[in-house]
Amino acid sequence: MTVEFIGFCDFAQDNNGKLTVVGAFDSIFARSFPIVHPQMAFVLKFRFTIAEKGRHQVKVTFESTSGKNQLPPLDATVDVQVFNTASAPVQFVSTFLQTQFGAEDTFMANVEVDGQEVATTPLYINRIN
Repeated sequence: MTVEFIGFCDFAQDNNGKLTVVGAFDSIFARSFPIVHPQMAFVLKFRFTIAEKGRHQVKVTFESTSGKNQLPPLDATVDVQVFNTASAPVQFVSTFLQTQFGAEDTFMANVEVDGQEVATTPLYINRIN
């Protein structure tokens, strides 16, 4: 299994296997806090080989450097089926609406598949002057 894409963006959609990602970013900027970010999506795209066919547990946690979890964890069980190919993609899109951030912080999105960490990516919440 490989991770082909992981990140935050303004909008994402999985339309029958075709992944649309708009406005990828790793930072949110604010002049003052708290702020409310109106909409963002978290996107994952995996590629499983035919040897990995079957059920897999996927878990994503969002840990902040301040120790606060301001984004809910994601848990899913996927059933990977490969037909006439050597590999198959599995895509996740999770949209967060009206997310409040109380201060500058760094979040790490930690991705596990079957209990093994497979990827991480940051989300920086920064103050601008």
